[in-house]
Amino acid sequence: QVFAKGVYADSVVLMAARASTENQDAIDTAIVGMLADPKEARAGIQEVHFLPFNPTDKRTILTYIDGDGKMHRVSKGAPEQVNSPHNLFSMLFIERRVHAAIDKFAERGLRSLAVAYQEVPEGTKDSPGDQLAIGKETGRRLGMGTNMYPSSALLGQVKDESIVALPIDELIEKADGFAGVFPEHKYEIVKRLQAGKHICGMTGE
Repeated sequence: QVFAKGVYADSVVLMAARASTENQDAIDTAIVGMLADPKEARAGIQEVHFLPFNPTDKRTILTYIDGDGKMHRVSKGAPEQVNSPHNLFSMLFIERRVHAAIDKFAERGLRSLAVAYQEVPEGTKDSPGDQLAIGKETGRRLGMGTNMYPSSALLGQVKDESIVALPIDELIEKADGFAGVFPEHKYEIVKRLQAGKHICGMTGE
C-alpha cells in the first residue's frame, strides 16, 4: 500500500530492492525477485553507504548517488522503525493510516514491511565553501591541523590535483578532517582506519 502522492507500487518495489542486501535473505530474495531484472536494483547508482539489517535498528538504509549526481536515501524494515518519530524518514501525518494498514494485514496473518525514500537536499550534501572554511578554522583553533577536505573527496569527486591520485586509505591518513560529512562517511572513515590497525571510534552530536 502506497501512502505518498505521486508514488506508485513499482517505484516502492524498486526502492525496497535497492535497500536489500547482496547476501539476500528470504525477504530480500522475494523483493528483488519482483523486478523484471534483478540488476535493476542497483543499476545507474553509486552506493555511498549501506547499513545492513540488525536486531536493534530492524531496518536497512542505503545512501546512494544517482546518474545526475544527486544523493538519496532509502530505508526498508519494520514499520515502527522506518516511521519512527526519531527516524529521518518519519512522516507523522500518515502514521494512523500506516498502523491501520498494518493491523489489516495482521488480521490475515500477514507481516508488514515499510519502505521510505528521501532525496538529500542539495545544501546538506556537500558545501565545500562554508563547511570547509569552518572546518579549517576550527582545526586551527583547536590545534588539530587545517589539512581538511570536502566529503566529496571520499567519493573521488574532487578535482584537486594534489589528492586526485591518492587512494582513499592514504587520503584519510593524510587528512586532518573532512567537511560536510554524513554518518555514513564517518562509518567508512572509521572502518578504514580500524582496518589500518588504528584505534578509533565514532561519536554523534
